Amino acid sequence: MTVVVAVGDSIAFGVGDVDTAYGPQAWSGRVSRLISAVNVNLGMTGAVLRDVESRVPEVLAQGPDIVLVSIGGNDIVRGPFDQEEFGDRLADCLESFRSVGAEVVLLTVPDLSRMVQLPGLMGRALHARTHAVNTALLSAAERTSTIIVDRWHDPHTYQHTHLHVDRTHPSAEGFQYLAHRTSAALGLGVVLTPIVEDSAPRRRAMWIAMS
Repeated sequence: MTVVVAVGDSIAFGVGDVDTAYGPQAWSGRVSRLISAVNVNLGMTGAVLRDVESRVPEVLAQGPDIVLVSIGGNDIVRGPFDQEEFGDRLADCLESFRSVGAEVVLLTVPDLSRMVQLPGLMGRALHARTHAVNTALLSAAERTSTIIVDRWHDPHTYQHTHLHVDRTHPSAEGFQYLAHRTSAALGLGVVLTPIVEDSAPRRRAMWIAMS
């Protein structure tokens, strides 16, 4: 049986998704359902790169066939950010996952300045730092033959139906779309499943109030 392991930040953990009759969803849960795999979610909210580094042994212990990695969004907003050091350390993690024969999928970070309303100078600074972390992510991926699923350039990333009410995490629709993109990037033949929608009136009312 194929084993899918997610590691990294709140995107890996699944903030913004909904529970269903199948249990908690999230990125790895939805990919696992698409390909009838075992799901192991080691994501954690607020994770930075050192958290991924500390969980490398735990990821390897799962005997993963596929490792899904989401990291970088918290690193750029928590103190100094060294692009080269970040890329090198991440590449070491990715190489460890690849060393056991796993396919590794890495997400780029969306343009947070498009998702969070900030004054001009702060917005431009956030845009620049997000671009810097993505440059590091792409460099690490290229060095380790890691598959990239690019959220920065994908217009679906910024559609309100693909965003949770906090405007930074995917919604249920967004996570399902992400799962389909991941499966396609892995070259896996999957049967497309309906998107699980969270259409609660309160959620939609919050969107209207926050617009």
